Amino acid sequence: MFYNKLQAKIENNPQYFVQQVKQYKLPIWEYDLRPHVNNQGIVDYVLSKKHLLKYKENWEEAGDILHNWHSPMIPKSQNTNIDMAKLFDVATEKVSKIWGTTDKWQKSYDFVLLHYLLSIYNTDDFIAWHDHGVSEFSASYYAKVPENSAGIVFENGKNTLEINVKEGMLLIFPGNAIHKTNPSQHVGDRIVVTMNFWKDKIVY
Repeated sequence: MFYNKLQAKIENNPQYFVQQVKQYKLPIWEYDLRPHVNNQGIVDYVLSKKHLLKYKENWEEAGDILHNWHSPMIPKSQNTNIDMAKLFDVATEKVSKIWGTTDKWQKSYDFVLLHYLLSIYNTDDFIAWHDHGVSEFSASYYAKVPENSAGIVFENGKNTLEINVKEGMLLIFPGNAIHKTNPSQHVGDRIVVTMNFWKDKIVY
């Protein structure tokens, strides 16, 4: 039901679509958050946590999906960093505005961010095909993007779309969107914050 309603909406103006013949279009929204968040503060925060992150061989629960430095899912309630808090607030506002009205009674929903994940990619690191199906929307914020970084690839049936990521970019997409990050030959740390959102309450 949620994704059927999402298909019927035209006022949220996604920047990208991955078309699937005779089935639904996969919408993806892009925002430049550099004017709204302290990007360097977010980078510094993630790097300060690197000693707590785990690499692919040390996190068996991830199976063969994650091949990079990453945290487990962290509850938003555990965050005490003001720069991360600002990122979460801005991203949540964007998701709520994307959804707008949802049904014939002109109701709209607030969305809530429950948890997030920190990722650091080095040369040849990648993430295999996966989705965030338990969430209604997901978002990736690209805090640091070295030259020659791989893009993010979305799949919809037999069609795929690769988006070249940029520093300060926020991408928002349905939680059931299948996507991956290919290995790349960048030098240094590529830093991403991933967020998952759920409907919270009806706002009239």
